[in-house]
Amino acid sequence: MSSHQQWTLWRKQGLESLVQADLERLRARMYDVSEFVKTVKQRFSQWYNRREGRAGTLWEDRFKSVMIEPPSHAQRERQGVGALATMAAYIDLNAVRAGLASDPKDYRWCGYGEAVAGRKRAREGLAAVYGVENQERWRTVAARYRLMVYATGTESGLSESGVALVLADEFRDGNVPARQEPLPCTRAAFEALPGDVRERFFRGDS
Repeated sequence: MSSHQQWTLWRKQGLESLVQADLERLRARMYDVSEFVKTVKQRFSQWYNRREGRAGTLWEDRFKSVMIEPPSHAQRERQGVGALATMAAYIDLNAVRAGLASDPKDYRWCGYGEAVAGRKRAREGLAAVYGVENQERWRTVAARYRLMVYATGTESGLSESGVALVLADEFRDGNVPARQEPLPCTRAAFEALPGDVRERFFRGDS
């Protein structure tokens, strides 16, 4: 019997309190990310296996989550970024790590790509990460975020060869980067930033 059928039966019996208690239990589970992902994986696997006449798991590894640490004090002073911006950059660089794009702005299925394409909601989201509400300041937000994406993980920024370092997708102890890994990033991408931003970056100004 499905949950909906059970609730209908309880309501017919005048047991609304049981319905509400069951709903609260489900809501609590939805607010737990680990439990939510576990449920989605289980339900999808059951549905897919029934449809395809197969058995077993579909997923290679168990779901896991890691804590994303905010940048160092020096990075915050220079770039004005926090943990949320770090997380956004990490997600936007997934396509680059996977070899789907050499520049996240060219990958339409990421927030940064949508923002560069002019999508209002994506731009508002990035602006909120930096605590900026005025859409007229989008150019400033875009420059700061792009600078962060191509300079995360190194105090000196771009190397002489024009390759930026970004946080690798491996974490040690669940909360700190295990290592740094170079990604393909041409100097042209950095040169696309406003001149005053590039100058402040190389001087180390905030």
